[in-house]
Amino acid sequence: MAQHRFTFVDAGTPDEPSKIEVRKDGQPIGRILHVAESQHMGAIYRFYRGQTSIDLKTAAQYSDLDELKKWIRETQ
Repeated sequence: MAQHRFTFVDAGTPDEPSKIEVRKDGQPIGRILHVAESQHMGAIYRFYRGQTSIDLKTAAQYSDLDELKKWIRETQ
C-alpha cells in the first residue's frame, strides 16, 4: 500500500479565523479552522473536507490540533 504524505500549511488572511490547508500528496483536500476557545474545553478545531466553500463538509472536530492531524493522517 502506498504511503500518503500529508502536509499542513498556514493559510487565510488576518480577518479570517485561523486556517490550515490540508494537503495529501501535494493536493489540497480540505482545511482546518480554529473555530472557538472555551474556558472549559480549550480550543476547538474542525476539519472540513473539500476545496471550495461550496463542497466543504465537516469531517471531524477536536480540542487538540495534534490529535486532529493524527486522525486526518489515519483516515483520509
